[in-house]
Amino acid sequence: MGFRVPLMFVSAYTRPTIDSTNQYDFGSILRFAERNFGIKMGTLGFADQRSTTDLRAFFNLKLVPRKFQIPTTVSAQFFLNDTRPAEPPDTD
Repeated sequence: MGFRVPLMFVSAYTRPTIDSTNQYDFGSILRFAERNFGIKMGTLGFADQRSTTDLRAFFNLKLVPRKFQIPTTVSAQFFLNDTRPAEPPDTD
């Protein structure tokens, strides 16, 4: 399989936990797009032609979308009124 590359799913249609033992590759993303949007299999290039999996296990597009939430103890007003100068995300 070569290099392992993590992939994070952020979607209103993704369940809180995923239990999948399948092996996915970059072509899995293309396969999902093909199946989801009715594109002929293999149209998007070499990677999707050889891929045997797609990402359907991670999404349920028939569910009512979940509300987006960021769990925090800081109020929105803190961020809206923050006057500190912007810094790069990694300064340590």
